[in-house]
Amino acid sequence: MRRLLPALVLALTGSSLLVAPGASAMPTPLEPGAAAQAKVRCSTGLTAVDTEGRVRSQLFLNLRLREDLKRSGRLRGGVRAFGFFSSTSRGERNQLQLTAVTASGRPQLVTLDRTKSTVRVSGVRKFAQRGFTPRIFTDGYSFYAYTVGGDALKRWTLQRDRQGRIRYADPTRLGSGFGDVTAMTPAGIGTPGGVRTEALYATRADGSLTQIRVPLEGRRPKARTVEVATTGYAGVTGLAWSICSKPKGGHSLIAVVPGENRASLTAIARVGSKAPRATLVGDLQGVDDWNALVATY
Repeated sequence: MRRLLPALVLALTGSSLLVAPGASAMPTPLEPGAAAQAKVRCSTGLTAVDTEGRVRSQLFLNLRLREDLKRSGRLRGGVRAFGFFSSTSRGERNQLQLTAVTASGRPQLVTLDRTKSTVRVSGVRKFAQRGFTPRIFTDGYSFYAYTVGGDALKRWTLQRDRQGRIRYADPTRLGSGFGDVTAMTPAGIGTPGGVRTEALYATRADGSLTQIRVPLEGRRPKARTVEVATTGYAGVTGLAWSICSKPKGGHSLIAVVPGENRASLTAIARVGSKAPRATLVGDLQGVDDWNALVATY
């Protein structure tokens, strides 16, 4: 059983997005400071929900807020995490569907209709599943979702039965050593060595940033990790990913730190190499209530 809509594979990622890391790979030092802004051009979107269930949709060009859509409708049930399901566009209208983990343990499929000026909650559909309350959750651009519980990283398959009901099933353990992960986001698909591989980014309690690489083929997949930055991400509880035009083919990450009421932007170059290079561009401007966000995509 498969997702009704085919999994999205971003064309811009290309087949060279990911390269298997070598055993001696070392992280490149983080490069902080305002001067970093001249080195990057990243347009990064953020979809989030706050403590009152209000959905926001914003767009940042580097550190500047360029788009902040008016909101209509709220999500109930205590959404704790978002993941990707599908996105379709027609003219100036976009429909974004996100999977949502809730406090009740029953996931939801949330439909958001977006125009140039508004974002509206147009539908909420509950999964045929209960008791699904992972500590860390994200759903990416394949048929899979990823969770952290205890020390383990697991991959789940999003399935639809003959009655049209959807749920996460068949958890597969991908590895251990993930008990200190504080936030996680998907980061596209590539085909290094002819093997389709999904990338994730994760922040850890010690303030480091890690790229996680998961093969999408094979009976017993194992996650591989590359440390992207050793510091700069303490307190992060939400991540949002996009692609930069400068550095070409680079990644951008919004990292939300509610405890400090701020969010930062990071640009990552050489994303598929043994040593990706992270540039901490600075804190995002134009938003004063980062402390209210409870789930991001």
